[in-house]
Amino acid sequence: MRTFCFAYNHLNSKDAEKFNIPTDFEAELKEVLTDNCYSGFANAIKASKEDYKSQLPANVTQEVCDRLLKFVSVKEKDHIVTKYESHINDLTAKIDDKVKERDAIQPPRQKTDTKKEPKEAKEKKQRKRRDSKNSSDSEPASLEDRLHGILKEVSKRTDSVRFSKDDYA
Repeated sequence: MRTFCFAYNHLNSKDAEKFNIPTDFEAELKEVLTDNCYSGFANAIKASKEDYKSQLPANVTQEVCDRLLKFVSVKEKDHIVTKYESHINDLTAKIDDKVKERDAIQPPRQKTDTKKEPKEAKEKKQRKRRDSKNSSDSEPASLEDRLHGILKEVSKRTDSVRFSKDDYA
């Protein structure tokens, strides 16, 4: 009920308080709920998220619950779901128009059907590794060792560079 009231108020009245029973359904809700239940639900809707449970009526009959659920499901479908569905359809139509317009300017690329090689052919084709300093070893050097080697080489190269005043070379 609380979510229905919020959604309906949000869709239909942008300036009004969102957590109130909609005035359009006030009379109908008084018929569906008894006076005790109606005042409890009205207080619960206005209450904060943490306090709304304490504002609900202590006991509600099964008949009142069934009527309330039926009321909310019918009104929600008529006044909320249909509006959102029409809005979604409008936006979908706009998107489709934009896609058609984009495709008219530059058509999408045709997908090429590339067949993947079987696993056996992949096993036969193995990558050739670059020769490294440890090529005589049966195991390649670890990534960390290779990184240290690269950093040492960069350090040597940068140490050999000397700058002097007015040296633009």
